[in-house]
Parts: sequence; structure tokens; C-alpha cells
Amino acid sequence: MKVLLAAPSTIPARTANSIQSMKMAQAFSEMDHQVLALAPGSDPGVNWDELSSHFGLDQRFEIEWLPAAPLWRRYDYAWGVLKRAETW
Repeated sequence: MKVLLAAPSTIPARTANSIQSMKMAQAFSEMDHQVLALAPGSDPGVNWDELSSHFGLDQRFEIEWLPAAPLWRRYDYAWGVLKRAETW
């Protein structure tokens, strides 16, 4: 099954939201689901090794960053999530 997870907070971060989002994505991936995690903001340029070390992840999954402008109160991120879900 395909699982799209829209994270509510920036990745990487040490907030409970980002940790919980990454751990959920890992759990779905461990159950052999195809996982795409979407995060607000721009790509921080981190690689998988840095993310797995930061969050303690051992199961690989796909992650993408979508624009999220504070001026638009992240409605652009919500719209981007819907559009990405349609194409995925």
C-alpha cells in the first residue's frame, strides 16, 4: 500500500512533531508499505545518513520538502501536499 505522510513540522528538528512523524514513516515502511514523507520548508540538504542518525531511523523511506510560506500560513504547503498526493 502507498502511504503519504504529511509532517506538520520542519524536518530535521528535535520537536516531538518531527520525531513522531519520522518514527511513523519508519513504522509504515517496516510493514512493507511504500512511504512518502512530505515536510514543510526547503530541502535542508541533509542526506539519509544524517537523518537516520538524527532520528534513530533504520528503515529507509522517501522524503520530500514542499514550500511553506509563513505569509500564507502554510496553506501553500497544504495545497502542495494535495497536488503531490494526486501525482503520487
